[in-house]
Amino acid sequence: LFAKLDARQLSGTVEESVSIIGGAHVGARSHVQTGCVLLGPAIIGEDAAISSATEIGEFTYIGSGCKIAHGVSIKNSLILNGTVIEAGAYVRDSLIGTGCVIGPNASIGVEPMTASGNGQSKSQFVVMRSGVRVGAGAILELGAGLAEGAVVDHGTLVSRQARSTAPRRR
Repeated sequence: LFAKLDARQLSGTVEESVSIIGGAHVGARSHVQTGCVLLGPAIIGEDAAISSATEIGEFTYIGSGCKIAHGVSIKNSLILNGTVIEAGAYVRDSLIGTGCVIGPNASIGVEPMTASGNGQSKSQFVVMRSGVRVGAGAILELGAGLAEGAVVDHGTLVSRQARSTAPRRR
């Protein structure tokens, strides 16, 4: 997917003060606002909206119709179609399914704290199935997994040992 991406392919709108370092693809009808940084290789699908002061790091794919709010940081992740990531969220080393919503200031893919304190995780990715809702300020450690339609309440810590198998309903 990223191997052939060594140039800029900008079909969408990229405002003048956006910094692009390395290969980047911005799909048709997508809009990248001022103050964003794209560190390639990075791919943004069609009809996506990337708000100001957002950093899209290397080896990141953002699917069609995604909405990424102000001040978000994403690195080494696959964000599938129709997902919304709200202001100030941090996402790394993650596979985010279609139609998910990640609340403001949520942190997805943080190093787990282990009993020995070395922060080493067994699984290097967060896997979030389609339709997941993550509340504001929630934290998901590397290795965490969430089932389709799962809901993570505001401010909740989801450790790598927690692998949800059924959605929670409110």
